[in-house]
Amino acid sequence: MQSTKNRVTLIGITAGLVWSLLIGTSTSAIAIPAFAKKYKADCTMCHSNFPRLNDFGTVYRRNGYKLPGHEKEELSTLKEVMPVSIIVKANASSASGDTRTYWSGRLDAASGGYLGGNLGFFAVIPTYSDNNAYAITAHVPNRASIVITNLHSTWLNLRAGQFEPAYIPFSLERRIGTLPYLVYRFARVGDNYESSFASAQTGIEFYGYGASGIEYAAGCINASDGEYVKNAGLGFYVRGTKTFGRGEGQTSGQRIGITGLFGRAQVQYTDYNYTIEFPAGNYSRIGADASLNSGKWNLALQYLQIIDDSEISPWIDDTSYPGGFAELSYRPSNNVVGYLGYDYVHKPDSDQYIYDGFREVCYTLGGRYYFRNNCAFSVGYSRYSFDSWDTSDSTNNLSAGIDLAF
Repeated sequence: MQSTKNRVTLIGITAGLVWSLLIGTSTSAIAIPAFAKKYKADCTMCHSNFPRLNDFGTVYRRNGYKLPGHEKEELSTLKEVMPVSIIVKANASSASGDTRTYWSGRLDAASGGYLGGNLGFFAVIPTYSDNNAYAITAHVPNRASIVITNLHSTWLNLRAGQFEPAYIPFSLERRIGTLPYLVYRFARVGDNYESSFASAQTGIEFYGYGASGIEYAAGCINASDGEYVKNAGLGFYVRGTKTFGRGEGQTSGQRIGITGLFGRAQVQYTDYNYTIEFPAGNYSRIGADASLNSGKWNLALQYLQIIDDSEISPWIDDTSYPGGFAELSYRPSNNVVGYLGYDYVHKPDSDQYIYDGFREVCYTLGGRYYFRNNCAFSVGYSRYSFDSWDTSDSTNNLSAGIDLAF
């Protein structure tokens, strides 16, 4: 009953905010997110297809939340009213063979900016969350980090706190679709049913870049935080990218990247009142990705190899299996975007005696319509299939949602 009341409350808040935007008397009267408020600019300065960043937004984030080329003119947020935004996400979905409708929703507070010197910060604090569906709106931790730029030059910068690590080239938080990528689910150490592999992690990251289009990142995080992990240890990662042409590979230019995450963790499984602990084992995630642009088209590609010692996946041998996705999006105008996606994970049988292999595939089709540049309505269709030695199943899903920031 309480959960139902919470959903009604969230829906009411969202509907009221959207209505107030739609009947606004002028664009200048519309409340817009924190950075746009500071610069008295439109949200499209940093976003194309909110919440996805465009090339300028990527540079702005990398530059410690300072306008590139105007760092000396930047006014510290400590000398003005701290910019704060409210972010609302609500989603409803249904699946074939199930008469129920699943709801998920979030209400976040966000702030960020330049603090002075070479110091910037960014924070997103979830203030409300209600979920009974598997969607991006679920399982979202706090994000709060500081950025110290130009420790020596643009080739040495620091990000510390809770943030999205650089080894994730395509942010779930900024995805225009409503479902997590399959491979990011299975890449989580100790549990493959959540999306935290691609969520904010606690750690420290060094990164650098130059005019040649080459960029690197290296960091240390607590990456193995799955449900069955007893001792997480630390994860270490490296990433390198090269961008060809003008742009950052978000909305123009062509970006290719390679990444690797390596760590050690100890898992345990609890069955009723009985707990089994296993020795610590090693894991690694090695991948390649690309973001390719042509006019109003963007093609996002991700390949990831998931490698676990037998201690990470008890009762079976060492495992190594691939996953990935391809997502094609098209933006015919500033207020419309459509996308088509293909996700897969393929795990072979461990050996001739243990038939634990499977293949999961998901096709997605959807789009977004932007009432305002900070208010979007989304619809999506997905067909999910699962095949193993003794099971074959498929499900059709429909979803609709709204994203709003002000």
